[in-house]
Amino acid sequence: MTSFDQITSIFYIFDCWDQFKKGKRKRKDIQHFEMKVEDHLFKLYTELASETYKHGSYHKFLVFDPKKRHISKAQIRDRLEGVVIRRSILKPFLWGISSLASFESPIWASCIGRLELPS
Repeated sequence: MTSFDQITSIFYIFDCWDQFKKGKRKRKDIQHFEMKVEDHLFKLYTELASETYKHGSYHKFLVFDPKKRHISKAQIRDRLEGVVIRRSILKPFLWGISSLASFESPIWASCIGRLELPS
């Protein structure tokens, strides 16, 4: 199975959704998305399979904690698409390099810095 076949598998997209929503179930945007989750995931599947997927707009807002920050947040379907791509392409590449290669942990990126590229 190629990476493209894996990305365009509806079962894989649902599995990525299960991983993505962990720890976020109480958020309003997740709850709203989950009301029609099948519609959203099948639409994402169709767009990925037909190669017509386009990243949507960002929601911009301010956060004051303790200083003022401008935040741009992608839509849920776009963040989910990122999970699909990372899990299918990067995880097999990084697997075995380090115990930090778990995508459940935000420190997986530190593995990339440890890769030795051929000269």
